[in-house]
Amino acid sequence: MRAFNVKISGRVTGVGFRFHVLAAAGKSSGLSGYVRNVGYGEVEAVVQGGEEEIDAILAVMRQGPPSARVDSILINEVPVNPNFKEFVVK
Repeated sequence: MRAFNVKISGRVTGVGFRFHVLAAAGKSSGLSGYVRNVGYGEVEAVVQGGEEEIDAILAVMRQGPPSARVDSILINEVPVNPNFKEFVVK
């Protein structure tokens, strides 16, 4: 299991980005963590799980929903948090 902090900027607030990511994460029982707005034009997520699940959710974040525009994405590995049991919107 691995964990990553992901910061996405662009037109990612007010366009359903967090719930798009939540829906994609819900298709994988192996992911946990959260996604939240951190300011106008920026979303932060912490995702943890197996490598295939992480790759899949990162692909969703790079694309976003149809009304979004992802300008940049920063991905940093972080320690796994054993307290995360599910994937949620904060």
